[in-house]
Amino acid sequence: MSAFPKLKTQAVAQYPSSRDRSYRTRVMSFIDGREERFRDFSKPLLMWTVDLSLLDRDEMAAFEEFFIEQDGALNVFDFTDPWDETVHSGCTLENSEVWFRHDRPQSGSTKLVVRGSGS
Repeated sequence: MSAFPKLKTQAVAQYPSSRDRSYRTRVMSFIDGREERFRDFSKPLLMWTVDLSLLDRDEMAAFEEFFIEQDGALNVFDFTDPWDETVHSGCTLENSEVWFRHDRPQSGSTKLVVRGSGS
């Protein structure tokens, strides 16, 4: 399994990046009007929005190659949480397409959304 690329500084993300946690509850309704509720995930679903700017040519190439390797949102990879350095396996990209903007000849930017497995 591949891993989300790190920057030259060994950081996973830059500021401003964000981490969201969500829960989902399923409701099963019975004919007699009673309801049964249960969690849909065994643990919260985590999502990270990774804004990357001022990437040099090598960093841009690494992220572009990673996106192609992942086939967009199709494949899974390991992602290191920038807040607590926990490695999450089975993550996917939410982006089915992504823009790699070359701001200057030696600088670029992109934005990736990583979704944890939620299991």
